[in-house]
Amino acid sequence: MIKFKKSPALTLLEVFLVITIFAVLIVAVTPNMIIFFFSNQSTLAEQEVVHTLRHSREKAATQIHDSSWGVYFDTGASTYTLFSGSTYVGRDASLDVDYPLPGSVTFGTITLTGGGTEVVFDQITGNTSQDGTVEITSASDPTITVTINAFGNVSSN
Repeated sequence: MIKFKKSPALTLLEVFLVITIFAVLIVAVTPNMIIFFFSNQSTLAEQEVVHTLRHSREKAATQIHDSSWGVYFDTGASTYTLFSGSTYVGRDASLDVDYPLPGSVTFGTITLTGGGTEVVFDQITGNTSQDGTVEITSASDPTITVTINAFGNVSSN
């Protein structure tokens, strides 16, 4: 009787089975990963906007460059700018720091006292007369609202 030695190679059926299992896993996981990715962008944008507002208030309160500091929200370009000065128009543009929002995130409604799209913090006190809310929107997440009160405190929901 002749005995054949069994080959350690995979059969075509085994290869097909492994590929099928990977395909099913990829199809099952991909939608959740996409949702997580976009959700992460909204959360990151919220944290960066809150940080920039707080940083602006801190610069004003500690009188960096002997100036008020503020944040200007450009809804058309989906960017925001940390600036030095009592208004965005009258600022020292050489000190500007621009921040873009992630591609899937935009500014929604901006409701600030006195209208406009800038928040300026006073020297020493860090107070602002442009208190209100800034909405951050994304197609896949609920709207996030960043709130700035008259004392310059910044929070989000």
